[in-house]
Amino acid sequence: MAHGKCPSCNERGRPVSARTVKGNLKEPLRRDLPATGMRFCRGQQCPVLYFGPDRWRVDHDAAKSGVGVKDASDTALVCYCFDITRGAIRRELHRDGHTDVVGRITREIEDGNCDCETRNPSGKCCLGHVRQVTALIASQAAGS
Repeated sequence: MAHGKCPSCNERGRPVSARTVKGNLKEPLRRDLPATGMRFCRGQQCPVLYFGPDRWRVDHDAAKSGVGVKDASDTALVCYCFDITRGAIRRELHRDGHTDVVGRITREIEDGNCDCETRNPSGKCCLGHVRQVTALIASQAAGS
């Protein structure tokens, strides 16, 4: 693992905690984690979800749920704390002509109701990704 890069796609991995990895993997894989050095791969076409020292790696099909940055389907979660999918955003935009998903998530965060470190496979807040996905879906809807 040269300088924290994914062994499959060579994308720089984001450091993640054991809490994040354990919170997102199916049971059998949670037991034999490296003590340190685990990273998340954001590569959209890359099969690797987590990688680390000594050639340790876990592919995204080992995750408890789909990984939104690696899955463009409508069932893919984009917010893990509040179970918001691409499809839910698309349906709200189609039905109402707009969405307040970013505002709803922001209010939940302000109320202390999120647990991104555990629930989001990347171990970070999903709000930036939700904004990107919402903008993309809105632009696609405007172009249709």
